Amino acid sequence: MEYRNRAKNRRLKRNVLSLANILKFKWLNLSNWEKISVVWIFLSLISLFFIWVDSASWEEKWTAFSSLAWSVGYIMLIVLLFLIFILFSHSRKEKLKLYSDIHFKDSTIIILWWIFNIFLSFNIFSFVTWLQRFSSTIICGNGVILSITWAIVIVIWGIITRKEKKSEKYSIYTNELIEEEEQKEEENNMKLPF
Repeated sequence: MEYRNRAKNRRLKRNVLSLANILKFKWLNLSNWEKISVVWIFLSLISLFFIWVDSASWEEKWTAFSSLAWSVGYIMLIVLLFLIFILFSHSRKEKLKLYSDIHFKDSTIIILWWIFNIFLSFNIFSFVTWLQRFSSTIICGNGVILSITWAIVIVIWGIITRKEKKSEKYSIYTNELIEEEEQKEEENNMKLPF
């Protein structure tokens, strides 16, 4: 009996280790922008469970997963899980790029997904304002507002950090060119005149 329990524990341990090896979560290897993006992803996940559509006349309150909110929560959940996959799983992401023949940078795909998140949240916001024509007691909940603000902040943050990274790469490249030219000039100065 004890042997079976140990065998089950070994099998479970092997399965957990193989899953961890497949995903290869590398939190310490993430850049600061990616770490902040992970924090915003988890805050966005929390905002999906806040109230998105509220009504004073009815007792019911709707989250992002309700049909009144067009079940946007499921789409956003898939998008956020995909973003977590992009940020954490380096080996699988590279295989996905290889097989799909799509070449993209992580920052680009993250910014595009957050823009998609903003689009979905604004759709629900406009739908709630449209519903207010029929019933003045319907109001927009905190979940929509939090989702929109967090997505806008991360898009602006991502664009700013992309520009900084580009300027750093440009300055490194120009410094390397200047150093190469100086080395060539020194080599030319070292030649004898005859």
